[in-house]
Amino acid sequence: GEAASAGTAAGGGSAEPGVYDPLPSYVDARNAPPPLTVDPGEYVRQYASTLLESALADKDVGGFALDTDAILASKLKNKVMFLDGGSRSAQKAEPAKASSVAPKGPTLSAKDRRRMGVHSIPKEEQRYELYLPLHELWKQYMHDLLQLDKPEAMIESAVQQKLIKADLHGCILTVERSKCPSFVGQSGILLQETENTFRFVTQANTIRTVPKAKSVFKFSIGGISCGIYGDHFCFRSFERAVRKFKDRPTIDL
Repeated sequence: GEAASAGTAAGGGSAEPGVYDPLPSYVDARNAPPPLTVDPGEYVRQYASTLLESALADKDVGGFALDTDAILASKLKNKVMFLDGGSRSAQKAEPAKASSVAPKGPTLSAKDRRRMGVHSIPKEEQRYELYLPLHELWKQYMHDLLQLDKPEAMIESAVQQKLIKADLHGCILTVERSKCPSFVGQSGILLQETENTFRFVTQANTIRTVPKAKSVFKFSIGGISCGIYGDHFCFRSFERAVRKFKDRPTIDL
């Protein structure tokens, strides 16, 4: 039985073609690519020109003759073509999306910052006259912000909104009232502002930290005296710059 089956497979024409058998002649004749008789680059240009002509054959161009060679030169010359099927905008958007998420590096906690003294001011730099240039810069900044040279721009509501969001680093800040009597009368150039405190250097070359809550502060610019109710000012400076403040009643101290 095994010999008979072997003979049938060897001599009969009923056996199915193998995977590595050559293709039939009609398949080769139909799918064989034409031989290249020109330079490959010239062949590609001719193929693209023919494809463009066939694509524009059904287009209404108002009777104008189209120069396919000029169109191809404007679209393809000295330009990078992506042949992987993706559009250029999609390929550009992918790296941008990946780079939009910055790698998250190690950050310092508040305890570590205090331990390392990141925000501490060295003793030799706790001198009032050292920060007088900072105060002059702040005065110029406020002069430009409030437009003090334009009386027509000095509208009370507009000035208040600008003062609320202004950067106060460098102003001479004075504690006008406070629940703690020892803070009253303290004055100096503001060096640091946190969410709940002001830190300034006094003329006695000392650093004072005054809580905002339960305190009223005062500063002057261009002959305008401004008061700050600390209970309504318990925000960090960059938060105030983008925050929308609403009118609220103030309970006096």
